[in-house]
Amino acid sequence: MTTTRNTATKTAAPASMQQLERRELFAGGYTLIDLGVSTEYTGNIGHQINNAGVVVNTHGVYLPGSKGKFSYLKLNPAGVTHASATALNNAGVLVGQAFHVAPQDSNATLYSYAKSAKGYAALDLGNGGNRGSNAKAINDLGQVGGTLLTDDSGSHAFLAGVKRGRVGIVDLQKMLPANAGFQFRAVESMNNNGQLVVRGGLAGTSVNGMSWLVKVTKNGMGYVELPPLDATDPGRYANAINDKGVVVGDSSQPGFNAFHATAWVVGKKGVGTIDLGTLGGKKSRAFDINNAGTIVGFSDEKYGPDEAVMWTLNKKGRYVITNLNDVSGTNKLRLSYAKSINDNGWIVCEAVDANHKLHTVILAPNGSKKAAPASAKAPVVATAPQVTHTLPAVQQAGNVFGTTQIRAEEVWD
Repeated sequence: MTTTRNTATKTAAPASMQQLERRELFAGGYTLIDLGVSTEYTGNIGHQINNAGVVVNTHGVYLPGSKGKFSYLKLNPAGVTHASATALNNAGVLVGQAFHVAPQDSNATLYSYAKSAKGYAALDLGNGGNRGSNAKAINDLGQVGGTLLTDDSGSHAFLAGVKRGRVGIVDLQKMLPANAGFQFRAVESMNNNGQLVVRGGLAGTSVNGMSWLVKVTKNGMGYVELPPLDATDPGRYANAINDKGVVVGDSSQPGFNAFHATAWVVGKKGVGTIDLGTLGGKKSRAFDINNAGTIVGFSDEKYGPDEAVMWTLNKKGRYVITNLNDVSGTNKLRLSYAKSINDNGWIVCEAVDANHKLHTVILAPNGSKKAAPASAKAPVVATAPQVTHTLPAVQQAGNVFGTTQIRAEEVWD
């Protein structure tokens, strides 16, 4: 097994940024759609929105219907307990975790809509022979990524897929050389080109402060490390990637509780890092990026609470930060965190009202493409399992992806 890598370099203004479609703040304004008070805890709201306008919270989904109305469908598939989801793709397939067989830990789970049950059916993706697993990302190819919970209380990143009625799980940590000196612990995001955002840390520690861009093909695995903004405080936490390979997250800064939203652009000559800045405070974080290059997250002002923000490319190709509370058109809700943005520019946010109750809200650009009505029902995915059952896991990477060699350049080609 051969694994190759490229040495990352830090550049001030990567030329490959010019390949991004440049978008300024939408001139037509936004319509705020309040999906109501959420029963979820903070951090569990509005994980992701797909291009049809479906929003996944931890324990259910908001489904767009006619006349701009949304309905809520609780995630409660038969045969499992404690079902939760954190991501979905554009076909409406969800991934997360659930308890399938007591007393084991919960396993990574794929949820697809079943017409007969008028709800979601669950497919156990297995745990690769470990004590449990959690799925955190899915792309439109049906590839799933997440973390395996190992018997020694550790965690390994995994990539999985369903092929010919079988679930294949590949432990990415086991594809690294034994002397790598670091560990792949979780797949946080993936794009439709099969590029993965992986988090981890130094071997022998439980600290997660490293991130990589990884790609697995039939020839194996290649990876490149994403550098920090400041070498004296090297923590970096990548959260999302778009189909153009731009990765976003945050990077630690000197000082207590200081970190800045960061964009990483990977090219054949290395990695360029971009400090996206703040609203004037010490912290900001990027949660998501769409294929137009628009980034969403949060930041603080010098004195004040966390605010939902958006970074857009201006005509000079530079990112400009905008406080979404300034364009939301309401003073009844404070938008705290912008969690996800789709390719139509729809942004899902966590908001708080005057009574400190949490809301899930959508900011929809006026004049943008409307969400597909879908008759207030989740999309039906013909290729996804329609009943709850467990399939045997394939443990050998070669059985799913073939051989185990790859050129490092394939990570960003």
